Amino acid sequence: MKEWSLSRTALLAGILVIAVEAILLAGGNNAVLHGVLLDPDCYMHLQRALRLMTEGGWHDTVDPRINAPFGFTIHWTAVFDTLLVAGAAPLKALGLDPHSALYVWGSAISPLLLVAALAVFAWGVKPRIAGPAFLWLTILIFTQPQLAGSFIAGRPDHQSLVLGLLLAQLAWAYALFDGRAGSRWALAAGVMAGLQLATSVEALLTIFLVSAALALAWLFYGRKTLRPLLLYFAGAVFTVVAWLTWEGGHFLVIAAYDRVSIAHVLALASGTFGMAAVVFTDARGLLAGTGRKLAALGLALVFAAGVMAAAYPDFFLGPWPHLDPVIVAWHAQIGELQPLAKGGWFGLAAFFAQMTAPLLALPLVIWRLVRGPTADKPAMVLSLIGFVLFGGLALVQMRWSGETQAVMLLPWTLTTIAIMQSEVALRIGRSRIPLRTFALGGALLLQVLPTIATQTAKGLDQFDTHPHAACNWSGAIRVLQQSLPDNAIVMAPLDHGPEILWRTKARVIAGPYEILPAVKDTAAFLHGGKAAARDVVQRRGISHALVCRHDNWPGFGGEIAVGRYPAWLKPVPLKNGPKEFRLYRVSR
Repeated sequence: MKEWSLSRTALLAGILVIAVEAILLAGGNNAVLHGVLLDPDCYMHLQRALRLMTEGGWHDTVDPRINAPFGFTIHWTAVFDTLLVAGAAPLKALGLDPHSALYVWGSAISPLLLVAALAVFAWGVKPRIAGPAFLWLTILIFTQPQLAGSFIAGRPDHQSLVLGLLLAQLAWAYALFDGRAGSRWALAAGVMAGLQLATSVEALLTIFLVSAALALAWLFYGRKTLRPLLLYFAGAVFTVVAWLTWEGGHFLVIAAYDRVSIAHVLALASGTFGMAAVVFTDARGLLAGTGRKLAALGLALVFAAGVMAAAYPDFFLGPWPHLDPVIVAWHAQIGELQPLAKGGWFGLAAFFAQMTAPLLALPLVIWRLVRGPTADKPAMVLSLIGFVLFGGLALVQMRWSGETQAVMLLPWTLTTIAIMQSEVALRIGRSRIPLRTFALGGALLLQVLPTIATQTAKGLDQFDTHPHAACNWSGAIRVLQQSLPDNAIVMAPLDHGPEILWRTKARVIAGPYEILPAVKDTAAFLHGGKAAARDVVQRRGISHALVCRHDNWPGFGGEIAVGRYPAWLKPVPLKNGPKEFRLYRVSR
């Protein structure tokens, strides 16, 4: 059979992605068809993009409608929002209003980002997986809950961009190991790394992973990866500096750890300088032998770490180095920030759902590192480092499962192909029963069944914005503007702030983000006493409060949920809204 071209492979993989997404929509994952998105982050991105389309403010990092009346710069940049605006603009030109154009494009952007990422990934893995085998890899993505979940329709979330750029950088590394990627591809990969870092500072771990794999490929396997690594760093530095300059340059002089800033520029620049020194030394023949090469890499790493320790010691403590106890308590309620290896049957099922494929692929990685051809070893080193790095983090916070599944996608596909080609069989008399079907089916069921079990255990009611919830928040927020004056300031639970911003003209106190004063004041209003709630109302000029009657808040929020309210609150009808909600107006 004639070998498939790369364009044919990418095209058919894209069609397959669209087909699977359509099946998922037809099978019940269709809230997006009823105007409801997956989670608060989706609404937050759309309302930010809407503001860019209608008001401009491309260089203003402060969102004036959250943390009302003061505004706040949340830790996201506008990289993903820019893609939303760019895709919605043609739809607007065709006659859709900006709100509808953003919703339509936002609902489709994550699957399309997967299509684009797979086109690049097909290039990277072509010597190992091509043609129909790559379509099998595409299908396997949809058995990886965290990875596939980032690319589903109705989820306009920057996580799809982050994971798509990760897959693209992995593809470049695979091609580089095979000698198929020149200098321009190294710069392109650096630009992708810079965009990923500008989107989420956690991309530093992707950069570390790729850098470590390229360095070890040079050190142990003689690959010519040193200069491409230097260009990769240079491309990342250029992209990040260009982005921060375009934003207005504020974060080129002020360090922040939860969003890209001068601290991350310095980290990349010190890494670039260290690698330049290694390249310079190696070019003069001073690094003959593994020992000298290892020492040079070690010195470069120590130099970069030393620079960061001297300039920004808190850099090594993560995006939020000194969290307030209020934020820590709130984080404890967020599912994706919980350990993957939690106890109980549900925790065990969640672990198998997320980690079955990476764990089953690990023996192949180790085998090919020890006994496999030299050509495969750099790619397996990349997979092993990624498994240890992201898999270890996933045990602490399950949100890293997506990265773990991405870095193990190549070996997992190779593992399943090896199972399908296996000749191992069970002999019963003269009968020979191949075991490959049972082995592959068992491997897939070990992952898919726990995924179904955990989703069933959670249910759609866990997504507070979903219409199947006990409190139909989307239904209430959809009609909320009918009962509000323009520029109202609304107090509501954290998770529903972004949807209120998207569907109304109101401002809100908080959203599910690390905005300490807003989170504190929301907690004081809902969980504290009458006096604390009154203080928050007066300081922030709150005009309305929206609560659900089924919310069992332990403090003032619970009181007004059941209809016991002070004289300074007046109940007002939520016009055409669900009956389980109570809307109050502050009486000045």
